Amino acid sequence: MLSESCYRRLDWDFECLVNPRFEAQWARYTPRNPIRPVWDPAKKLWLEIGAGTGSFFRQLAVEISDTTFLAIERDRHRGKTLETRAQKAGLENFIGLRANAVPWVMHHVPDHTLDRIYILYPCPWPKTSERKNRWYLHPFMDVLLRKLRPGGHIVWSSDQQFYIEEAAYTCDKKHALKEIKKGPLSPHPMNYLEKFPSGRTKFEGDFLAQSLPCFELIVEKP
Repeated sequence: MLSESCYRRLDWDFECLVNPRFEAQWARYTPRNPIRPVWDPAKKLWLEIGAGTGSFFRQLAVEISDTTFLAIERDRHRGKTLETRAQKAGLENFIGLRANAVPWVMHHVPDHTLDRIYILYPCPWPKTSERKNRWYLHPFMDVLLRKLRPGGHIVWSSDQQFYIEEAAYTCDKKHALKEIKKGPLSPHPMNYLEKFPSGRTKFEGDFLAQSLPCFELIVEKP
């Protein structure tokens, strides 16, 4: 549970951490990666932000053929590896991109298109002065929710409990999203833990190997 002061700070953030020019600023920015993948509109579309080298979505793409998996990683080295592995995999339903997710999603993903969004172990930006960079407080959150279909889900995971608690409060109070699951990481139909006993991402694998606690939040857009 968060302290009362944390709740008050979040309430203040909802009002003050607002950038009305955010979308206009990024609308003028052309994403580095010019690729415009064409996905089958008959298939569900899932997005992973900060996908690393893409092992999580790549394996799911092999097993779930009725879904297109879009994995985006900004880091240069991991992103290049992601693109290379996606090309070598040769899967029509797996797209791996080295790109900044903010402009890329704004420019290339139509509204009400995404069925599910995974944000697994993002940088928690633990300093209070850095909190505006946390995904749930970032102006991009409004864009993501616009891209998400009604009934779509966001799956968050973190080794920082405060991050999940704050994300849950923000999703509820600011965005009116329905909470499906919150708490310690445990098997759920939307997290596929049983398929990745050593971890879905490198970070998760490291945390599990050290027996460190991990936490999860799953929310639904009405």
